[in-house]
Amino acid sequence: PGLIIGIIFLLPFIKFSFSNEGLVRFQQVSIFYQETKTSLLQTFFTNYWQNISPMTLFWYGEPTIAHLTPYRMSLLHLVEIPFVFLGLFYVIRFLRREFLPLLVLLFVGFVPAAITTLNPHALRAIFSLPALIILSALGFTYFIEKIRQLNVKRVILCIYITTLLFSGTRFLYVYHNKYTIHAGWDWQLG
Repeated sequence: PGLIIGIIFLLPFIKFSFSNEGLVRFQQVSIFYQETKTSLLQTFFTNYWQNISPMTLFWYGEPTIAHLTPYRMSLLHLVEIPFVFLGLFYVIRFLRREFLPLLVLLFVGFVPAAITTLNPHALRAIFSLPALIILSALGFTYFIEKIRQLNVKRVILCIYITTLLFSGTRFLYVYHNKYTIHAGWDWQLG
């Protein structure tokens, strides 16, 4: 009964989404409605690469107008670079059935950003974020499990947690004290 009630409540939204008024925004940002000098496939793969690029994920973040301030931040912490790739290696090496949804989420999560203009775009690629976080955690866990000495494990764990706390604190400071001042007008803050 809950599913039926949910579908009933979604019907007006679905109807509006496929109406002329509902498709306006999609037509404004979709690569399918833009005139380009390249093929759709080439545009898609270029956009896809811009979103999965390590420079976007770990260094620059996204350069869209709303985030174009001197205080741009990457989507993931720099300290996570080796662990995301190690997690991906782990998942591919020990490919099991339970990893399949993770890989699908990782690769399909970037598609909404790839089929639109203004790339890279973090908000449109947000569905891939849980997969990236899980990969980072798997990579770190795999790395820690390979270390035999307990004292070395503790030191590495303390360094990693301290680095994440420092990075998270820096993000919160920049977000609350710098970014909102420079980009607040774009987000219509009072």
